[in-house]
Amino acid sequence: MRPEKPTYSTELILWILFFCYSTSAALLFQKLLLPLVPSLHAGHGLLDGDSLSFHSVAVRLAEKIAAYGWTAWSFYPEPGATGNTALLGALYAVFGSDPSLMIPVNAAIHALSGVLIYQIAKLLATGKTGRIAGTIAAALFVMFPSALNWYAQIHKDGFAIAG
Repeated sequence: MRPEKPTYSTELILWILFFCYSTSAALLFQKLLLPLVPSLHAGHGLLDGDSLSFHSVAVRLAEKIAAYGWTAWSFYPEPGATGNTALLGALYAVFGSDPSLMIPVNAAIHALSGVLIYQIAKLLATGKTGRIAGTIAAALFVMFPSALNWYAQIHKDGFAIAG
């Protein structure tokens, strides 16, 4: 008797595809495209503004962790900085200060948001129509170029969208 082949849900397959796309696009944006446009590049593969300030807060938090140990870590490391910056500071403390460390986290959250859109569309329209509409809506959400700001940069937007 043959063992049964595992079946994978559409949601899992979509999540993997969305995660791979988001990770690849974010790395290309941070490491290749952004450095080619010096007027936009603020260093470290980041745009000027929120991403750069969150990076600076995370670097300071990592330095505090290195100096005083993990008791220096805080969910709110500085005014205006929240969990995404605290998580990044922890990653910096362990692996060094490279903003691309946040890409897998952001890509996972972005992929989850895409899967949630797929599921919402399936609830709104049943059957094949719901699956097709959900796939199209989710793919458009994940691949829309302006979404790069959510997952290729250091922002809390992706967390809010998934929430």
